[in-house]
Amino acid sequence: MFKRLILFCLLTLQTFQSVKASISKETDSLLNKKTVSRVFDGLGDNSPNYFSISSHAISEFDQNYINRNFSRDTITNEQVGIAQTVFEKLEETQNYIDLISSKDFAILPIGVKKKIGTITYTMAINKAKIMPEYTEVTAFVHIRIPQSENDGTPIELFFGADNIKISHQGGIYGDANLVLLGDIGIPINGGNGLVALKGGFDLETLGKGKAFKLDGGISSNGIFYNSNQEMGREPFTYFLQGNLNISFYQFSMPISYSYSNQGEQLNYNLPFNINRLSLHPKYKWVQGHAGSVAMSFSPYTLNGHQFTGGGVELTPNGPWKVSVMAGRMLKATEFDGDEQTIPAFQRMGYGVKVGYEQEKYSAGVIAFYAKDDINSIAPVPDEQEIAPKENLVLSLEGSYKLLSNLQLNATYATSGMTQDLRAEVLDSRPSNLAGLFLEDRISTEYFDAFRAGLDYSFDKSTLGVAYERIAPGYETLGAYFFNNDFENITVNSSTVLFDNKLNLAFNIGYQRDNLKNQKERSMNRTVGSLNATYNASELLTITGSYSNFTTFTNARVDQFEVINDDNLLDDQYDVLDYKQLSQNANININYILSKKEDLQQNININYALADVSNAEDGVVRIGNASTFHNGNVSYTMGLPNKNVNITTALN
Repeated sequence: MFKRLILFCLLTLQTFQSVKASISKETDSLLNKKTVSRVFDGLGDNSPNYFSISSHAISEFDQNYINRNFSRDTITNEQVGIAQTVFEKLEETQNYIDLISSKDFAILPIGVKKKIGTITYTMAINKAKIMPEYTEVTAFVHIRIPQSENDGTPIELFFGADNIKISHQGGIYGDANLVLLGDIGIPINGGNGLVALKGGFDLETLGKGKAFKLDGGISSNGIFYNSNQEMGREPFTYFLQGNLNISFYQFSMPISYSYSNQGEQLNYNLPFNINRLSLHPKYKWVQGHAGSVAMSFSPYTLNGHQFTGGGVELTPNGPWKVSVMAGRMLKATEFDGDEQTIPAFQRMGYGVKVGYEQEKYSAGVIAFYAKDDINSIAPVPDEQEIAPKENLVLSLEGSYKLLSNLQLNATYATSGMTQDLRAEVLDSRPSNLAGLFLEDRISTEYFDAFRAGLDYSFDKSTLGVAYERIAPGYETLGAYFFNNDFENITVNSSTVLFDNKLNLAFNIGYQRDNLKNQKERSMNRTVGSLNATYNASELLTITGSYSNFTTFTNARVDQFEVINDDNLLDDQYDVLDYKQLSQNANININYILSKKEDLQQNININYALADVSNAEDGVVRIGNASTFHNGNVSYTMGLPNKNVNITTALN
């Protein structure tokens, strides 16, 4: 990957070397009419020394000329400053590796350093966002060339690239182009000549290659079903999914779709669409969403709920970041008498997220509002337990660097939920933050959620501690499902050993529920996990993991019921303590047999162990324990030139 990224840099320097002996056509005027001695020695002898300039000539392309004509603007200076800070930190940590993959992003920045000829090229990655199929990174490349300024300081070149996609198997996913940060003037031949390198501050790489580009993919699945019992489904169901990306320079239009005949087979109604089409146009730092899409603001507000409408994300180079959405969360669905029908009022949702980010601190505000339309469907029978709802969620989040390697972050959210819009309106205003903006009714409830964490990094290690509390009953209409009524404390750490070959990460946590002692049973559990990755070589990678989940459940006995229980043989109150232990272990070995341009081969070996046991009063009874072993071997052959992958596996 590194070679592909610096290819542009090499071409730039080769061009610079090829014009190294060039002299401006206006040399006479630039020498301030001083005596110029052009010597054409041995021109008839086919000598390569076509001409030279006397040392008495005055240099026109001095440092003052470069400062006047190649000054950087504010935005470019900001980008160069970020790049310099990244490389300074990389030199302090010496977090260099030979081959970058998505497994190496636990500690940033991470870098690769190569020396080609007399020039050293250094690449650093300072941001990484893990996606399902790849990891998006921001990268900088630093080059120090032999030429120097008047004071002898070597000239430095900085290149940058954003949204570079690195596949989880290693290598670049799609295209990646580096941008020279700012225009650079390089004086040559004693200042009598100049090479100008044109750059720009915009790091967006999408669409900078070809003027027009079209790519995408499609997948299909079919399911045949047959049974001698009563069939609850069609014998054949198909699913079609695909994506199409249209780009024109810096404008791009990703399109995704999902289609199935599954909805046609249902004889009852659902409050959402199975077949979906979404558009995601993007131009520079403006990202749009239209159609059947999903956006996420935070876990406590809007979190991945599908809606039909539109949204926009604004991420300019400055400190401000803004996201806005609006659309239909649920479509109106009448109750038709079928027990499988899910009746629903039409629900509209609106959200906005505003963030302000600086190097030392950040702050953000989120507001999400959703409301059902009472008149969108006919009255629903009470036994369906369907009522029109209204929800307002407000959230504050922020982070602050106490030290250069110590950061505090916190999030607070409050949710006001009206369970039935038909309930009577109250005159009073609650003290809850969401209650200041939400009309209070008898059915309105207020909940809050809080999370805080402290992260510390040192050498090549990180250490973090986090506390989270979700009040009983907390919910938001911006998420499909939400866990509440729990308190969670976690500690995590990661480190790199053996010359960056071994990555270790572990976390341990404690969780309890029944925060207000309202449940008959209380549960607490301890969770621990360990993950290790060993990069033995560029061809061999070994990963392993172990996790342990221990859950304790204690029954709360009603003493009044015990006293009045006239059945002396009744032992329902004897079993009060319940313990469940779950252990999982996994080891994976991946070996690359071939990594050529036209042929790639690898073999993968995986073993997994799962052990579960249930104990009552400390005793594991027969049938309450199980152990599961699973092993598989797979071989993959890839033909990159033909975009073909063939995999065979034995399980």
